Amino acid sequence: MTFIERANQRRIEGIAQAVCRLMPSKVKRVLDVGCGDGSLARKISQHRPGLEFEGVEVVLPVEQRVPMQRYDGNELPFKDGSFDAILCADMLHHTKSPAAILREACRVARECVVVKDHICDTISDRIILTCMDWLGNTGTGVPLPFEFLSSQQWSDLFCSLPFKEAGRIEGLQYWGWPMRSIVDRRFHFVTVLQATDENFCTQ
Repeated sequence: MTFIERANQRRIEGIAQAVCRLMPSKVKRVLDVGCGDGSLARKISQHRPGLEFEGVEVVLPVEQRVPMQRYDGNELPFKDGSFDAILCADMLHHTKSPAAILREACRVARECVVVKDHICDTISDRIILTCMDWLGNTGTGVPLPFEFLSSQQWSDLFCSLPFKEAGRIEGLQYWGWPMRSIVDRRFHFVTVLQATDENFCTQ
């Protein structure tokens, strides 16, 4: 197994555990936006049996572990409130307009939107995240605009949405020392956005 394959397995397991901790128990039907080959959805389903996943992807992979369809990367081809939850995992930094994608996610979701992505607060953060993104996705056809957001940019974005931040897990770590200090640091977070008055928005 290659370094990249080991990293991806650790990443998928870590994200799946965090998503399951934050996703409300009443959620049954989930749309995975930018689902890749469906490996993350499959892993989440192993932790939360009974969840029904569908996926959308800009570039459809040969191997598909969940039912999926191609979409244009902008508008989700579903009616308002079609799914209980929308999952956007490590895909917003592959888009030119994360805000537009999240507004679409809020439109299609009935209960919540779960976001997993990276925090990029320094120049060194950007260099490391860009290298990681390039190594993990080059040659796959996935867009690589490297749209990494800072802590403040994420906060401003979440506060602009109709769903508000209701829970967060920060500092996800997939590796042991010493790789953790380089690859993990404090980049990774998972948050759940819900239509609720109980939120972290202070604006």
